[in-house]
Amino acid sequence: LIGDAAHTVHPMAGQGLNLGLGDVQVLAASLGKADKAGMDVSTFLNEYASDRQRNVSIALGGIHTLQRLFGNQNVALLHAND
Repeated sequence: LIGDAAHTVHPMAGQGLNLGLGDVQVLAASLGKADKAGMDVSTFLNEYASDRQRNVSIALGGIHTLQRLFGNQNVALLHAND
């Protein structure tokens, strides 16, 4: 899957489009490798999935951290945000 269908991202970070564009870039590279090698694209799909899972996990970790920090109702943390 590509883009918003593959990634549930909190809209606060606005990273859904960026993750989707990354999906397209890596998938296009995988398709190009398969074409150049004269092989079936399924040969390269595990590489695509592994690459995207790693990158999306990193992005989601940062997004969740921001959400916890700025979405927190703790008075001390609210003043730290100012």
